[in-house]
Amino acid sequence: NVLGNALVDMYAKCGVLGKARQVFDELPVRDIISWNALIAGYCQHGQSEETLKCFEQMQLDGVPPNVVTVICTLKACGSAGVIDNGIKIHDEITRKGLLEGDVVVGNALIDMYVNCGMLSKAKDVLNQLPLQDLVSWTTLIAGYVKHGLNIEALDCFEEMLCKCVSPDAVTLVYSLQACGNVGATEKGQDIHAEIVRKGLLKSELVVGNALIDMYAKCGILWKAHEVFDMLPDRDEISWNALIGGYSHLGECENVFRIVKRMVDENKRPNLITLVSVLNVCSHAGLTEEAHMLFDVFSKEHEITPTMEHYNCMIDLLIRA
Repeated sequence: NVLGNALVDMYAKCGVLGKARQVFDELPVRDIISWNALIAGYCQHGQSEETLKCFEQMQLDGVPPNVVTVICTLKACGSAGVIDNGIKIHDEITRKGLLEGDVVVGNALIDMYVNCGMLSKAKDVLNQLPLQDLVSWTTLIAGYVKHGLNIEALDCFEEMLCKCVSPDAVTLVYSLQACGNVGATEKGQDIHAEIVRKGLLKSELVVGNALIDMYAKCGILWKAHEVFDMLPDRDEISWNALIGGYSHLGECENVFRIVKRMVDENKRPNLITLVSVLNVCSHAGLTEEAHMLFDVFSKEHEITPTMEHYNCMIDLLIRA
């Protein structure tokens, strides 16, 4: 049976799930290791429905789940939005007392409720955990931001700091997104100070980009530009965050200047850059410039315009 389980595990990890299932079905005895190998394979390759079917069949066969089974099945429930199954598993976790001994199970439960849009339940689970680690807090903060509950995300971030849990780059990025979405400039500046203290601007480009985006959304473009110039390296997200900020404020000269600098530094503009350029032209009534830039981006920068770009041009012509 050990060899059979190893075969199921190998095929599952390689994504050959049909073969994994075939070997599994031929096993004379299927223990928890056999079931977990197959369930984990389905889960890791995004086949949530098959994961849940396996979990149900396993229980019908009288094989009790363990922590690995529960974590994979909760992930499948969250991915498929099957909240009823998730609640049943939660009840089973509570009955077995698994939340008290394993923070990974608690984090999987928080993640499942977040993905199903049940943020209050996710927070209840967090409050019940005897040990709350960085993953617990970051999962909930990210969930709040993704569901548009930015104030709750910032409250959660504050609570995390009060519990002496130090944020990492991911936590800071989501917290900065929340600040930008609600214009919480003061909180954003506090997070900026924490980023500088940790030296993350030099090592984590994603944090620098989030900081530029936050200042741009709050309308503090000089700070956004300052952070941009401090970055040791810049990708297309860095450029577009700054260009988008100036575009939103209708500062066409700055938009054109930064796009030129972008091209001069051999960074290729993309679809998002073109949207910002067309929007600022539309609001400034620059019809001829928009037509010229539309052609330049299409031909010189090999950008194939999408429906959004044509809508921008229609909007510009209507305004004109």
